[in-house]
Order: sequence, then C-alpha cells, then structure tokens
Amino acid sequence: RMNDEIYMDFKPWLIEPDFSSEQRKPLIDILDTKQKMLSETRPLGGRRRIRGPAGSGKSMVLCSRAARLASENKEVLIVTFNITLLNYLLDLAVRYDMNGKVRNQITALHFHGLCKRLAYDGDFEDEHNAIFNQGIDDKSAEVLGKKALSWASEIDEEDKYDAVFIDEGQDFYKEWLDVLGKLVKKDGELVLCVDQAQNIYGNSPIPEKTMSLKGFGTSWVSLDNSYRMPLSVCKLATSFLEEFLPNAENLRPIPKQDEMEFNTNLDWVQCDKSDVTNKTVGALLNIIKKSKSTKAFADLTCIVGSISNGVEIAKALKDKNIKCIDTFEEGRKSSKAKKLSFYKGSATVKLTTISSFKGWESTAVVLQCTRAESVKDMALFYSAITRIRKSEDCYVSVVNTDKRLRSFGKKWTSQVH
Repeated sequence: RMNDEIYMDFKPWLIEPDFSSEQRKPLIDILDTKQKMLSETRPLGGRRRIRGPAGSGKSMVLCSRAARLASENKEVLIVTFNITLLNYLLDLAVRYDMNGKVRNQITALHFHGLCKRLAYDGDFEDEHNAIFNQGIDDKSAEVLGKKALSWASEIDEEDKYDAVFIDEGQDFYKEWLDVLGKLVKKDGELVLCVDQAQNIYGNSPIPEKTMSLKGFGTSWVSLDNSYRMPLSVCKLATSFLEEFLPNAENLRPIPKQDEMEFNTNLDWVQCDKSDVTNKTVGALLNIIKKSKSTKAFADLTCIVGSISNGVEIAKALKDKNIKCIDTFEEGRKSSKAKKLSFYKGSATVKLTTISSFKGWESTAVVLQCTRAESVKDMALFYSAITRIRKSEDCYVSVVNTDKRLRSFGKKWTSQVH
C-alpha cells in the first residue's frame, strides 16, 4: 500500500517535464515581429549575420528559417561547433513545423563531423586522419579549414545546399566560414548567428572588413532583447559582464520593456573543493524539495566545469538511485556517442559540462564552479548562468569554490526574486 511518503518519493518522477509541454508550443506563436520577419524572408544577397545576447532568440530564428525552407523541400544544413547542440536545434525546428517531418529533412552536423563527411565522401580520408591524429588546436584548426575548403571545392553544384545555417558562430574560425560558403548553391542562403560574450574558446572576432568581403554586408542584424531569462537573471548576467567581461562587443542581455519577474529561485553555495560534490548533489535535491513537486527530476540540469567532477556527481546520484544522462566518457569515439545521445527529452537528470550545454536551456539549473581564473573561465561561467529559461517556477543554484567569485555571490543572493 502506498503511503504519503512513498507517494512524494515517486511524484518527481511522474510529473510531466517542462520539455514535454514546451515541445507542444509552436515557435511561430512566440516569435516577435522582427524574429518572424527574419524567419520568413530571404536575406539580401543571400547572406545574413545575426547577433544578440543570451536568450534573444537567435537559435529560434535560425531553426524557424531552416524548418520553413525544409518544408519547401529545400536542402538545408545546420552547423554548430558543439555536437551536443544538434538534437536541441532539431527539436526547435520541429516546433516550427509541428508535423515533425522537417527533422529528417534537415542535415545537422558539428563542424568537425562535417569535415569528416567531406573528406570521406571525396576520398581524402588519409588527409583528414592526419590532422585529427595530431589533436586540434588553433594551428590545426587553420590547417583543417584550408584542407576542408579544398575538399568542399570538389563538390558539384547540384550536391550543395540551398541554405546553410551556423549557430554559435563565435566559436568558428574565419577559415571555416569559407568552407561553409562553398557548400551553398549560387542562389542559396548562408546565415550566421553569434554572441561574442559566449566566446568560450577565445577565438578572435572576425573583422568587419572580412565579414563584408565574405558577402555578409556591412552591418549586423541585432536582436536586442533577452526573452528567455527571468528579469533577475538578466540583471545579474549584465552585472557579471560589466565586472568580469567588460568587452564592448559583449552584448548585455536586456529584458524587454515592462518585463515582469517570474518566480525565480536563486541560491549561491560557497564551499571548499573537498565538499563540492556533496553540495552539488544537495543543491539538485533541494530544487525538488523547494518546488513542492512542481519540478520533475527530468527538469534538473547539472552543469560542471570538468569531466572528473561530473563523474563524481553521476556516481553520487547513482548511489541515491537517481538516474541521469551525461556526456562523460573516456576516448573520443565513446564521448562523441554519449554527446549525440544527450537530449532534453530524456526522463532523467541532465549532467554535462558548460562547453557541452552552451546553447541549451533549462528551467532548473545547478552550476558547479571550481575555477574562475582566466577570461575563458569567466566566459564559461557567464554562458552557464544564462542557460536558465523562465517559467512559472524556475531555479538557478550556483555551487562555487573559487574565492574570485565570492563577491559576485553576494549580489546573487541579495537579488530580489
């Protein structure tokens, strides 16, 4: 017989996750006037570059346009740097065309996967493997770009794409844009979306002159307002940028005028590294407790700074009989497989690194931060805290061990929410 205690233990596993209800909402119903225009119109000259802060709808615009063209039987390619972002973008595209057919009509690849496909299709397998066997760094990325450009140049016009869409473009090297340009038909579209504040790899912004020479015109299309994040998180993210990443090119996540605050729960736990795993697991369980069963375990996302920390948390959750899906695995092939199978619809806790979760969103996030020394570290932290999506009841908890962020933690906990 089920008593109240057993019922409350089961309930977080039985609640419909936010993702399920969200996936039923057509994108066309939530796009604003400017976003809708960008999704419905062909860019002048076939090239468009879009920039905007976290939560401004860049991915929604990109996927809406991709789905619209795919529904017209156009050949469409979506390219990212982050392999785990592919499933998320395809889920967005399905929400624009709710019949679901476009998911199979859109090709979605991360850039390195695209290069492998180009090399193997063109019988350049040895050249490709020689580059990757050395490991990928700035120098090899440039070499890869030049080699991939030659591979792409071998493709016949009829085998190219009617449209190529690049998400998280700040992660791309300028040489890579030339490769993608070669894959577009003469009358096709090439669209680039960026947020320089989330440049976690330290790539230099592509110069304006270069952008113009590549056919992207002389100006950006800007999405100015942040729609996804709660008002309090927009303010905190802006404060973080001004204190730690004050670069003028880092666009602030400005909420739309007259934005109302949602029920946003902000927690900051300052602790020692020796206790960070216990505190992180505790923060996850605390969200379930505080939400009073409005959140499912499947809504929980835990973002960590390193694979080793993530493995510890995964083990600790398993010891508590809490299932999770993660992206941690030794070896390139096995890691790639886990990242490709990482998706929002999994009925388990999501556990991954900041790099792998960039571009995603969740209504219940626990961020573990153990390092805040470099500009890259700060960019990673900013990217992580902007992953929250507002809802009637949303949660962002930070478990931090680095003293450099202690003062920012006081702003976090003093924020009215």
